[in-house]
Amino acid sequence: MVLQSSDAQGTASFTGATNWSNAAVPSAANDYVDNGFILRTPADGSAHTFAGGSLTVSNAPTAPPLTHSSAVLAYKGFGSTITIGTAPTNGLFLDNAYLASFQCLQAWTFGGFITLKAGGGLIEPQTGTMTVSAKIGGPGPLAVFPTGSTSLSEGGTVVLTGSNSYSGGTAVNGTYILQAGNSNALGSATGSLSLVNGSAPSLDLNGNSISIGNLSGVSGARIFNSATNAAPVDGRRWRCRWRLVSGVHQRWQRTAGFEQNWRRYAHLRRNRFL
Repeated sequence: MVLQSSDAQGTASFTGATNWSNAAVPSAANDYVDNGFILRTPADGSAHTFAGGSLTVSNAPTAPPLTHSSAVLAYKGFGSTITIGTAPTNGLFLDNAYLASFQCLQAWTFGGFITLKAGGGLIEPQTGTMTVSAKIGGPGPLAVFPTGSTSLSEGGTVVLTGSNSYSGGTAVNGTYILQAGNSNALGSATGSLSLVNGSAPSLDLNGNSISIGNLSGVSGARIFNSATNAAPVDGRRWRCRWRLVSGVHQRWQRTAGFEQNWRRYAHLRRNRFL
Protein backbone atom coordinates (compact mmCIF):
# COMPACT_ATOMS: atom_id res chain seq x y z
CA MET A 1 0.00 0.00 0.00
CA VAL A 2 1.21 3.50 -0.87
CA LEU A 3 0.78 6.79 1.00
CA GLN A 4 -0.90 9.11 -1.50
CA SER A 5 -0.34 12.46 0.23
CA SER A 6 1.09 13.96 3.41
CA ASP A 7 -0.87 13.71 6.64
CA ALA A 8 -2.37 17.04 7.63
CA GLN A 9 -2.26 18.37 11.18
CA GLY A 10 -4.45 16.22 13.40
CA THR A 11 -4.38 13.17 11.13
CA ALA A 12 -2.23 10.03 11.50
CA SER A 13 -1.96 7.41 8.79
CA PHE A 14 0.44 5.54 11.08
CA THR A 15 -2.64 4.05 12.75
CA GLY A 16 -5.42 5.25 10.46
CA ALA A 17 -6.74 4.87 6.93
CA THR A 18 -6.44 8.56 6.02
CA ASN A 19 -4.04 8.60 3.08
CA TRP A 20 -3.35 4.97 2.21
CA SER A 21 -4.10 3.82 -1.32
CA ASN A 22 -6.53 1.14 -0.13
CA ALA A 23 -8.36 3.55 2.22
CA ALA A 24 -7.93 1.10 5.10
CA VAL A 25 -5.98 1.03 8.35
CA PRO A 26 -2.57 -0.71 8.20
CA SER A 27 -2.73 -4.50 8.28
CA ALA A 28 -0.06 -7.17 8.72
CA ALA A 29 -1.12 -8.62 5.37
CA ASN A 30 0.31 -5.61 3.52
CA ASP A 31 3.61 -3.77 3.21
CA TYR A 32 3.47 0.04 3.19
CA VAL A 33 5.43 2.68 1.29
CA ASP A 34 5.74 6.42 1.86
CA ASN A 35 7.59 7.84 -1.13
CA GLY A 36 8.15 11.51 -0.37
CA PHE A 37 5.35 12.45 2.04
CA ILE A 38 4.92 13.18 5.75
CA LEU A 39 3.49 10.24 7.68
CA ARG A 40 2.40 11.23 11.19
CA THR A 41 1.96 9.25 14.39
CA PRO A 42 -1.00 10.03 16.67
CA ALA A 43 -0.71 13.24 18.69
CA ASP A 44 -1.15 11.68 22.12
CA GLY A 45 0.84 10.18 24.98
CA SER A 46 0.06 6.54 24.21
CA ALA A 47 2.44 3.90 22.88
CA HIS A 48 1.72 2.84 19.28
CA THR A 49 2.92 -0.11 17.21
CA PHE A 50 2.66 -0.07 13.43
CA ALA A 51 0.22 -2.80 12.41
CA GLY A 52 1.43 -3.15 8.82
CA GLY A 53 3.73 -5.84 7.45
CA SER A 54 6.58 -3.33 7.03
CA LEU A 55 7.03 0.39 6.38
CA THR A 56 9.40 1.90 3.80
CA VAL A 57 9.94 5.65 3.81
CA SER A 58 11.91 6.90 0.82
CA ASN A 59 12.43 9.87 -1.43
CA ALA A 60 14.23 8.96 -4.69
CA PRO A 61 17.50 8.05 -2.94
CA THR A 62 20.62 10.04 -3.72
CA ALA A 63 24.22 9.23 -3.00
CA PRO A 64 25.42 10.18 0.53
CA PRO A 65 26.02 12.64 2.11
CA LEU A 66 22.38 12.84 3.02
CA THR A 67 20.46 16.05 2.43
CA HIS A 68 17.03 17.40 3.29
CA SER A 69 14.26 15.00 2.37
CA SER A 70 10.49 15.50 2.28
CA ALA A 71 9.94 11.86 3.20
CA VAL A 72 9.31 11.82 6.95
CA LEU A 73 7.96 9.47 9.58
CA ALA A 74 6.93 12.23 12.00
CA TYR A 75 6.49 11.69 15.72
CA LYS A 76 3.62 13.81 17.09
CA GLY A 77 3.19 12.23 20.52
CA PHE A 78 4.08 13.19 24.06
CA GLY A 79 6.76 11.12 25.79
CA SER A 80 5.64 7.78 24.42
CA THR A 81 7.07 4.82 22.48
CA ILE A 82 6.62 4.10 18.78
CA THR A 83 7.46 0.60 17.54
CA ILE A 84 7.81 -0.87 14.07
CA GLY A 85 8.67 -4.52 13.57
CA THR A 86 9.46 -7.67 15.50
CA ALA A 87 12.23 -8.56 13.01
CA PRO A 88 14.20 -6.71 10.30
CA THR A 89 11.83 -8.00 7.60
CA ASN A 90 8.78 -6.27 9.06
CA GLY A 91 10.49 -3.19 10.46
CA LEU A 92 11.13 0.34 9.21
CA PHE A 93 13.15 0.80 6.00
CA LEU A 94 14.70 4.25 5.42
CA ASP A 95 16.01 5.31 2.02
CA ASN A 96 17.04 8.99 2.05
CA ALA A 97 14.24 9.64 4.52
CA TYR A 98 13.67 11.00 8.01
CA LEU A 99 12.64 9.63 11.36
CA ALA A 100 11.84 12.95 13.00
CA SER A 101 10.23 14.55 16.03
CA PHE A 102 7.56 17.12 15.20
CA GLN A 103 7.22 18.04 18.88
CA CYS A 104 9.66 20.28 20.77
CA LEU A 105 11.19 19.29 24.10
CA GLN A 106 9.83 15.74 24.01
CA ALA A 107 11.63 12.65 25.29
CA TRP A 108 10.42 9.61 23.38
CA THR A 109 11.53 6.18 22.17
CA PHE A 110 11.53 4.42 18.82
CA GLY A 111 11.67 0.64 19.09
CA GLY A 112 11.69 -2.37 16.79
CA PHE A 113 13.96 -2.64 13.77
CA ILE A 114 15.39 -0.15 11.25
CA THR A 115 17.09 -1.05 7.98
CA LEU A 116 19.11 1.70 6.28
CA LYS A 117 18.95 1.20 2.53
CA ALA A 118 21.43 2.76 0.07
CA GLY A 119 20.08 6.29 0.56
CA GLY A 120 20.35 6.01 4.33
CA GLY A 121 18.35 7.54 7.14
CA LEU A 122 18.21 10.93 8.84
CA ILE A 123 17.18 11.39 12.47
CA GLU A 124 15.86 14.69 13.80
CA PRO A 125 15.13 15.06 17.55
CA GLN A 126 14.31 18.80 17.42
CA THR A 127 15.08 20.18 20.91
CA GLY A 128 14.17 16.98 22.73
CA THR A 129 15.71 13.57 23.34
CA MET A 130 14.98 10.69 20.98
CA THR A 131 16.03 7.26 22.20
CA VAL A 132 16.35 4.75 19.38
CA SER A 133 16.21 1.31 20.99
CA ALA A 134 15.50 -0.27 17.61
CA LYS A 135 18.27 -2.41 16.14
CA ILE A 136 19.68 -0.59 13.10
CA GLY A 137 21.15 -2.57 10.21
CA GLY A 138 21.68 -2.27 6.48
CA PRO A 139 24.29 -0.82 4.10
CA GLY A 140 23.26 2.84 4.28
CA PRO A 141 24.52 5.78 6.38
CA LEU A 142 22.86 7.36 9.42
CA ALA A 143 22.83 11.13 9.99
CA VAL A 144 21.53 13.35 12.78
CA PHE A 145 20.32 16.21 10.63
CA PRO A 146 17.58 18.90 10.74
CA THR A 147 14.44 18.80 8.64
CA GLY A 148 13.55 21.80 6.50
CA SER A 149 11.44 23.30 9.31
CA THR A 150 14.30 23.29 11.83
CA SER A 151 17.90 24.46 11.89
CA LEU A 152 21.40 23.27 12.73
CA SER A 153 21.14 25.09 16.07
CA GLU A 154 18.26 23.01 17.49
CA GLY A 155 20.54 21.17 19.91
CA GLY A 156 18.55 17.99 20.57
CA THR A 157 19.95 14.59 21.53
CA VAL A 158 19.70 11.18 19.87
CA VAL A 159 20.51 8.15 22.03
CA LEU A 160 21.29 4.88 20.22
CA THR A 161 20.79 1.91 22.56
CA GLY A 162 20.34 -0.91 20.05
CA SER A 163 23.04 -3.42 19.13
CA ASN A 164 23.52 -1.96 15.66
CA SER A 165 25.21 -3.33 12.56
CA TYR A 166 24.66 -0.72 9.83
CA SER A 167 27.77 -0.16 7.74
CA GLY A 168 27.32 3.15 5.91
CA GLY A 169 28.86 5.39 8.57
CA THR A 170 27.48 8.05 10.91
CA ALA A 171 27.26 11.85 10.70
CA VAL A 172 26.27 14.35 13.38
CA ASN A 173 25.42 17.87 12.26
CA GLY A 174 24.94 21.30 13.82
CA THR A 175 24.65 21.40 17.60
CA TYR A 176 23.04 17.98 17.93
CA ILE A 177 24.41 15.38 20.34
CA LEU A 178 24.59 11.70 19.49
CA GLN A 179 24.92 9.53 22.59
CA ALA A 180 26.18 5.95 22.45
CA GLY A 181 24.16 3.49 24.51
CA ASN A 182 26.63 0.64 24.01
CA SER A 183 29.85 -0.23 22.19
CA ASN A 184 27.97 -1.22 19.00
CA ALA A 185 25.80 1.89 18.84
CA LEU A 186 27.51 3.28 15.72
CA GLY A 187 27.22 0.05 13.77
CA SER A 188 30.11 -1.56 11.92
CA ALA A 189 33.58 -0.97 13.34
CA THR A 190 34.75 -0.06 9.83
CA GLY A 191 32.18 2.70 9.40
CA SER A 192 33.15 6.37 9.50
CA LEU A 193 32.10 9.09 11.94
CA SER A 194 31.75 12.70 10.75
CA LEU A 195 31.08 15.65 13.07
CA VAL A 196 30.16 18.31 10.54
CA ASN A 197 28.03 21.29 9.48
CA GLY A 198 27.64 23.61 12.44
CA SER A 199 29.23 24.99 15.55
CA ALA A 200 29.29 21.99 17.90
CA PRO A 201 28.25 18.59 16.54
CA SER A 202 28.96 16.13 19.35
CA LEU A 203 29.41 12.49 20.25
CA ASP A 204 28.84 11.47 23.86
CA LEU A 205 30.64 8.17 24.55
CA ASN A 206 28.53 7.73 27.70
CA GLY A 207 31.10 5.40 29.24
CA ASN A 208 31.51 3.20 26.16
CA SER A 209 34.49 2.29 24.00
CA ILE A 210 33.66 2.50 20.30
CA SER A 211 35.60 1.31 17.26
CA ILE A 212 35.30 3.17 13.96
CA GLY A 213 37.06 3.16 10.60
CA ASN A 214 37.61 6.90 10.13
CA LEU A 215 36.92 10.16 11.97
CA SER A 216 36.51 13.66 10.53
CA GLY A 217 35.18 16.88 12.00
CA VAL A 218 34.94 20.65 12.03
CA SER A 219 36.46 23.10 14.46
CA GLY A 220 34.26 23.05 17.56
CA ALA A 221 33.23 19.42 17.19
CA ARG A 222 33.11 17.59 20.52
CA ILE A 223 33.74 14.06 21.72
CA PHE A 224 33.07 13.71 25.43
CA ASN A 225 32.07 11.25 28.10
CA SER A 226 29.06 12.25 30.19
CA ALA A 227 29.39 9.12 32.33
CA THR A 228 32.36 10.62 34.17
CA ASN A 229 31.76 14.32 33.45
CA ALA A 230 35.09 14.33 31.66
CA ALA A 231 36.15 17.49 29.87
CA PRO A 232 35.35 17.50 26.15
CA VAL A 233 38.31 16.35 24.11
CA ASP A 234 37.92 19.38 21.90
CA GLY A 235 39.01 21.68 24.73
CA ARG A 236 41.52 23.36 22.39
CA ARG A 237 38.97 23.78 19.56
CA TRP A 238 40.46 21.37 17.07
CA ARG A 239 39.70 20.23 13.60
CA CYS A 240 40.72 16.64 13.13
CA ARG A 241 41.04 13.82 10.68
CA TRP A 242 42.51 10.47 11.55
CA ARG A 243 42.98 7.47 9.34
CA LEU A 244 43.87 3.84 9.85
CA VAL A 245 47.42 2.59 9.64
CA SER A 246 47.88 -1.00 8.47
CA GLY A 247 44.16 -1.66 8.83
CA VAL A 248 44.17 -1.30 12.62
CA HIS A 249 40.78 -0.08 13.85
CA GLN A 250 40.62 3.18 15.72
CA ARG A 251 39.34 2.69 19.26
CA TRP A 252 37.88 5.44 21.42
CA GLN A 253 38.77 4.93 25.05
CA ARG A 254 37.57 7.11 27.91
CA THR A 255 40.63 8.03 29.94
CA ALA A 256 42.08 11.21 31.38
CA GLY A 257 44.72 11.18 28.65
CA PHE A 258 42.12 10.37 25.99
CA GLU A 259 43.89 11.73 22.94
CA GLN A 260 47.36 10.47 23.73
CA ASN A 261 46.14 7.03 24.81
CA TRP A 262 43.99 6.70 21.71
CA ARG A 263 46.89 7.53 19.40
CA ARG A 264 49.18 5.10 21.19
CA TYR A 265 46.59 2.31 21.37
CA ALA A 266 45.43 2.43 17.76
CA HIS A 267 48.77 3.45 16.20
CA LEU A 268 47.12 6.42 14.53
CA ARG A 269 48.70 9.16 12.51
CA ARG A 270 47.12 12.58 12.63
CA ASN A 271 46.77 14.37 9.30
CA ARG A 272 45.68 17.80 10.55
CA PHE A 273 45.57 19.61 13.86
CA LEU A 274 44.42 23.17 14.58
